[in-house]
Amino acid sequence: MKKEILTLFMSGSSVILAAQTTGTVVDENKQPLPAATVSLFRESENKMISGVVTDMNGGFELNTHEGENYRIRISFVGYSTQEIKCQNISKHLSVGTIVLEPESKQLNDVTVTANNVIQKADRQIIIPNLLQQKTSSNGLSLLQHLQLSRISVNTLDSKVTTTMGDAVELRINGVKAEIQEVKLSCQQMC
Repeated sequence: MKKEILTLFMSGSSVILAAQTTGTVVDENKQPLPAATVSLFRESENKMISGVVTDMNGGFELNTHEGENYRIRISFVGYSTQEIKCQNISKHLSVGTIVLEPESKQLNDVTVTANNVIQKADRQIIIPNLLQQKTSSNGLSLLQHLQLSRISVNTLDSKVTTTMGDAVELRINGVKAEIQEVKLSCQQMC
């Protein structure tokens, strides 16, 4: 009775034989590409089932199953992606050396713009341009040259207020500063 149950159990299960697929990834100069991404897909699906990164010598090893059909996708930043089809995998399959070519893209015109105002959660940081710095004799005149909206700078009375007359907190490099320090600061910077 035990033999029949054991025989019945063994005949009902399928045997999946493990296999290994190996290879090496190099660049156009035959230099190894460490940390390249190697992804394994079943031929019938577009879903990744396994993945590894290459070692320092560009080598990789994937666990596969004998008799299966797979696609291996190799990618690395700045290089074109390669895809290899592997049909009816044997116990040990070496795909050899895979050469990734540099990927170049033609860009349209590039325009670089900058802003002299940095918006923080609790404050604005305003960076004066070179002309504003050169034409300023002290920190107050620099504030005046910045032409900040809703800020009134009176260089004669050495006062900085809002247009509504409220006080303005002045800071130099993030540290609260008095009006005399602001007046002196530009002499060192400008």
